[in-house]
Formats: sequence, C-alpha cells, structure tokens
Amino acid sequence: MTARLGAVLVAATILGVALVVATPRSAFAGELIGDIPADGGLALVTWSGGTTDDVVQAAALRGCALNATWSFASGFPVGFIVGAPTFVNRAYLSLHPGGSVQEGPMLLVCHRNQPVVYRDPTFEVRATEDIVYGKALVHPDWGAAESTVVDLTLDLYEPVGQNPGIARPAIVVIHGGGFSFNSSKTAAFVNTARYFASRGWVAVSINYRLSGQHGTIPEGWNGSNAVYPAARDAKAAVRWLRDRAETYNVDTSRITATGGSAGAILALMLGTVDESDYRDEISIEDDWTLGTTRLEQSSSVATVVDHWGSLSAVRSAERYNGGSRIDGNDAPVVILHGTDDAIVPYSAALDVVAAWSDAGIPYELHPIEGAPHSPWGSTVNGRDQLDIVFDFVTADQGLRVIE
Repeated sequence: MTARLGAVLVAATILGVALVVATPRSAFAGELIGDIPADGGLALVTWSGGTTDDVVQAAALRGCALNATWSFASGFPVGFIVGAPTFVNRAYLSLHPGGSVQEGPMLLVCHRNQPVVYRDPTFEVRATEDIVYGKALVHPDWGAAESTVVDLTLDLYEPVGQNPGIARPAIVVIHGGGFSFNSSKTAAFVNTARYFASRGWVAVSINYRLSGQHGTIPEGWNGSNAVYPAARDAKAAVRWLRDRAETYNVDTSRITATGGSAGAILALMLGTVDESDYRDEISIEDDWTLGTTRLEQSSSVATVVDHWGSLSAVRSAERYNGGSRIDGNDAPVVILHGTDDAIVPYSAALDVVAAWSDAGIPYELHPIEGAPHSPWGSTVNGRDQLDIVFDFVTADQGLRVIE
C-alpha cells in the first residue's frame, strides 16, 4: 500500500465515511478524474491543476457540492503523511480563495450529488422530434361511436456533452392555443424547451388531442369537452417521461410542468389532481389505448409554471369526481399573468394565489403590468420571463446553479 493511499484510508477510518478509490486516467486542465459516490462523502480523485475556483466548478460538474456544510469537523491535517492528497473541504476553500491547487491526487469531501444547471446557455441542444408517447382515440364528433387511433407525440430536447453521471432535471412544455390550435413546434414553446435544455434540463414539448379531433370524453362530463382528452394526454406524457428516466438520465423527483394559456391550465392540473383523475373515468375496457400510456408510472410533477392559465381543469375534476384537489402536498407554482388579459382574466391568477395560499403551498406571482393575453415577449420589471422561471424552479427543487 502506498503512503498516499494509506493516508486516505486512515482519514476514512477516522471520519467513518465510505471511501471510493478511483483509478487515475489522463486528465486535461481543470478536470477531476475519478468516481464520486452518489450519496456524497469522501472521494479520492486526480486533479489536473488550477485554482480553488476551478476545483469548485469542476466538482459541481460532477454533482459534488464543495460549499456544503459538512457533518464532521474541518481542519483535517493536510500532508500529515508524505505524499498525502490535498484535502479539500469548505474550510480549505475559505482559507485559499482563488488560490492554486497543485496537480495530483485530491481527497474531496462532497455533499450528495445534485443535479447541476447553468445560469447561461452552456450546451448545444439535440432535438429528437415526433417521439410517440402513447396512442389515443379520436372521433368525427363529440360522443360519436366511430373512432380512429392516433399517435400522441412529443419532441425531446437534450443538452449535448453534459456529465452523464448525474441525473438531470426535466421540464414538460405544454403548448397553448385554446385547446384548438398550435403544437409542440410552436415557436414560444420550442424556445422554452431550448432555453432549459441549453442550461442542463431534459425538455419535452408535447402534443395533445385538440378540440377538432373530438377525443373521447366520459359519460356525463360537465367540463369543457376539449379539456378532458388534453388533460388525459398530458398525464400520459409525464408517465412516459418517468418510464424513460433511465434512458434519458432524468431525476424524476425534479420534473417541472410549464405551459401558456391552455398549456398552463394543463400544467396546473398536473401539479394538483389525483392520479386517478383524467385517467380512470374511462376504463381500458372502454378505451384500450389507455393501456399504451404506462399506467404503472405516476403523472405527478414537482413544480408548476403558470403563464396566464387558470384552474379550470382542476375545478372540472373536482366537480366530476368530487372533493378538493388542492392541498399542502401539491406542487409549488410561479405565476406570470398580464393584468390586461381579456382572454384569461388576471383574476384567474389571483384565484391560483388564493388556492395555494389557503393550502400553504409556496408560490410566486409576477403581474405583467398592462399586458394582454400571451405576452411572451414582455418582461417583468426588466427581467425576462424565463429567467424568473429559472430562479423559481432552481430554488424550489434545490438545483445547483453554475453562474
């Protein structure tokens, strides 16, 4: 056993922390080479040289939060055995701000791995269009017995070159259009998907059945006919994403739903309703396509973004199935809404605020003063809307942000 490895094992024994020893590989400037345990702790890696700031940035790329609060005392002696690795924790960083950290072995003390996202666009974005996430029925008119099977599709946007070792947050982008027009490829929603994918998210922009397709509705449905199939499809899209979490390296505890207008109505629905809502009202026996939508998965999301939407889909589920759908376990929401909106009145935003406030759910309201419906190009106190969303989602989900 070398003196260097002996020092590491002594440290691990003293601190009672599991140790991962990595085989060094060739490195390039500013890189940490080696394995970092998913739950944090001690990790022996190889550092290619640079400053303490470089170490922080490189560690963050690996999901290692070096500025976390450690559960044991700092001040472990560095180099107490000849050839021992540099020991880097918060105390070291605070004592050597911007200082040089020599090339060679390094013993990191990491908080648990966290998804890492970036304040500025950092990655190229790879788009894969028209992925089928399920099948559904459409009819020549509402309630007609004749039906046709259609594919439900989405477009996937991924950051290229992101560290594959850390599960990534995801965002489901839902287009608006009064449930009657637009698609996953409408510019505002493509822009949203690309905004987040370029910063480290896996983004999906989804299609759902529109009013002109006359999707199947349950007997006695007392809400908008167009809302039911659209909501059923949106839930299926989330289940598909969860089902593909390993394929696309998605952290299923950090899924956001965002939309504008009709899309925001569906996003608010995803953040609140029961699993059975917009699913079990029509059984597999009556609509076999339900079985193509990964029913073993949850359709829940962690965070909701409401661009000028309303609670209409939530209230429809409450009326049809009974009971309240908003409680303290529901997703926090950030609301952006024009105060002069004549299509979905600003009062709809205040309804969301009241409901979330009563249930004790975190929320933020950002009025867009004097703006009409769908003011995608408008700013809020000089800030871009998507930047506001970025701040809310990263704070709500505890994402590590690289500035």
